[in-house]
Amino acid sequence: MDLLKIPTLNNPPYTLSDDGLQASNDYMSKLMFEHINRGGAPIKLFKLLGLKERETGILQEYVYISSKSLPCYEPVFLRGNTVNFYKSKETGINITTDCYIGIDCGYIKLKNGRKYYSNDASYQIHVRSFTLQQSEFSQNRITKCKVERSDDGVNWKGVQIVSLINDNLSHVYYIKESCLSRYWRIKPILFNGNNNDHWIVKKLLFSTHSNTAITDVNIDHGILENRKRSYSTDPIQLKVVYTPSNVDTMFTGFGLFNMNKQEMTIHFESTVELLNRPIVIGDIIELPFEGQFDTEMRLSKKLMEVVDVSWSTEGYTPGYKPLLQTVVMEPVTSSEENKDVVTKLKDAVGSQLFSNVTEYLNVANTSTITDSINNESKEKVPQKGINNQEIDKSLVNQNHYLYGDALPPNGESYTEGYVLPDAKNATDGEYFRLLYKDLDIPARLYKFSCTKKRWLFMEEDSRTQQDVVKKPTNDTLLKGNSPR
Repeated sequence: MDLLKIPTLNNPPYTLSDDGLQASNDYMSKLMFEHINRGGAPIKLFKLLGLKERETGILQEYVYISSKSLPCYEPVFLRGNTVNFYKSKETGINITTDCYIGIDCGYIKLKNGRKYYSNDASYQIHVRSFTLQQSEFSQNRITKCKVERSDDGVNWKGVQIVSLINDNLSHVYYIKESCLSRYWRIKPILFNGNNNDHWIVKKLLFSTHSNTAITDVNIDHGILENRKRSYSTDPIQLKVVYTPSNVDTMFTGFGLFNMNKQEMTIHFESTVELLNRPIVIGDIIELPFEGQFDTEMRLSKKLMEVVDVSWSTEGYTPGYKPLLQTVVMEPVTSSEENKDVVTKLKDAVGSQLFSNVTEYLNVANTSTITDSINNESKEKVPQKGINNQEIDKSLVNQNHYLYGDALPPNGESYTEGYVLPDAKNATDGEYFRLLYKDLDIPARLYKFSCTKKRWLFMEEDSRTQQDVVKKPTNDTLLKGNSPR
């Protein structure tokens, strides 16, 4: 498991005090996250809408891509507030058949722009909305488009067809949930113009921000309070640690009742990354494994409402940085505040809908499910082994860790190729990454030494998947181009 991919709050920084133990705190946070994520109980959380959330946006700069464009009108920078705009080379009917514009997220990189992983791991995002501003002229606008995603930039899969507002203002359009992908684009379906008209885009932004806004709250202007809450009906999967409790206790006979309160422990940083905000009072949590069946074997879900949130006493580091939170919940009662989520979460158990696996597979988007699982696994574990670059060596024994990636330390630059450069033209301290053409042999990192006047072997890439049993190609055997 690559500990680098465990969520950490960097925007804004999650720091309560400057104790000088950032490295050890981060390491303990990763261990706690792994403990809860592996052995915790799965729950479903339904967010209370109308709260301020973290603007996730796109965490890494992306490159715009398009089919064709006129000279000087390429989609170089379409983030608004500039004179730059995109103008398609296609005109008329060709816009709805050949034209598109989108983004390529590229590879996972360091802050200095160098690739982080040696196996060219793609930077993937899950787009949930996009902002589009078109031309001030109606004949240069589209009114309907198709949002598509791709992992390789060649094979595209549809996500949703979106109807666009026909004006020159900037609008945000939300799309349904799909999965992580490297490439995203919008493809026109309906175009207003004639055969000689071009499609013009002034602003195009893709974001991971989901459909939650302050306008979702229904305020009762008579008594100035929020009696009608709005909840998201799309659950968010979380892992928690808790101990099931009995309603009847030994104190029940004395008139002391438990009231079915429940406490559970969550990992703070990873929860904020999933929800874009912390858990708050009013959120609804479903406990799937505590549902009850009635006499007709119909499932009744157990829904709990969050009534209190505080730092967990067992979640503090030696530097007194809190990493875990305790969430206190009570059973949901059907009222004016939460009737929105209670009425929408009624089960169809007992009906004939999806009564067998065959019927479910006929209607389920199995392609999206498969892609989501594959891409999420690549995003969380781009390479085998353990990333130890953020672990304090003085605190953790790193023996037997599989961490060599044949990349220079501290993000230093390097060159790569199939043959070591001539020592006469090399400079002291220069790094070179030796690749092996047509052979599944791990890459090797060399560093030039002026003292010894030769390239010194540093390490071998042990984190990239290699198949050393694979036979070399005929090109290597006949021409002898192997650098070994």
